[in-house]
Amino acid sequence: KYNVDAIHSLEEHGMQCIKNYIVYNFIPATNMVRNVNETKHDIERMREASKNEELIIWGAGETARRLMGYYHAKPTIVVDSYKNGQIFEGKYNIQRIVDVKDVEKYTILIAAVDYYPIMKQLYEIGVKAYKIIIGINLI
Repeated sequence: KYNVDAIHSLEEHGMQCIKNYIVYNFIPATNMVRNVNETKHDIERMREASKNEELIIWGAGETARRLMGYYHAKPTIVVDSYKNGQIFEGKYNIQRIVDVKDVEKYTILIAAVDYYPIMKQLYEIGVKAYKIIIGINLI
């Protein structure tokens, strides 16, 4: 955990802390943030969640296909804000995040380049930061 002085110091250097103290680097040119945690840990968490049928992939596009193919990730649920009700990869019925029961038990792999609005929405519905993996960092 970071104390208030550490958080202010991070902010002075363009860093941000969000709930649960995951540190993100703000990139002003793109108005996005980048997870600066180790990707190895994220890959292990994704594989474990996939094995335990506790993985949600948010995004039903090329990024999701690449992550699923490269890491052999098998999501339990696929979520996409713009493709609700469609079928992804011939077998996943795409849902909206608000329709997922017990969402807090899942690890959520964000398979979208513009992930900050998704993170914000997840935070607003109570998903803890340690349950979120930013997939674009793994490609």
